[in-house]
Amino acid sequence: MRKQLRADPDTRRRRRRTVIIALVQLPVALALLQISLKPQIKVGGRDVGDTPPQSVRSTPRALTLAGSGLALLGVSLILFARSPFRMPVDERLFRLVWLGPIGRGFIRVSARGVAKRATGTTVPGTTAPSVASRQPTSNGAATVRRPITPVSSDRVAALEARIAALERWRDVATNSNSKT
Repeated sequence: MRKQLRADPDTRRRRRRTVIIALVQLPVALALLQISLKPQIKVGGRDVGDTPPQSVRSTPRALTLAGSGLALLGVSLILFARSPFRMPVDERLFRLVWLGPIGRGFIRVSARGVAKRATGTTVPGTTAPSVASRQPTSNGAATVRRPITPVSSDRVAALEARIAALERWRDVATNSNSKT
């Protein structure tokens, strides 16, 4: 899928535009944070911003600038990190942990004492098609005819009873709707 996305010019163009937007957002976010952290207060015509820091109440303007700066910073970092061309972090961790030695260890521990099947099938009652069931076609390729698994008669009877009950329910529902 990632190879297909890399080959798609539209996806590459949109990713390039996203990276440019993130590059613009990052300095704007840092500037907003810097402005919000350095309050400039004029007292008697004198700038107090250069004196040692004092306890100053946050103004709504400073809080708005800080919130906007943090939001822009988070969005720009996520836009850089997420790419349709690279495997995401959660998928990398999944492959490393659960498809790696830890996952294989869990499978081995959970399968202790379970005998291996001779056929290697996971569904009881099914088998792989035999060589005799392969039919050659006109181009020489062999097609496999799947064996039909027999269905027990009690399962068929149960299914027919369910269908009959559904049909009765439908008939009752349509009759009651037609009367109203």
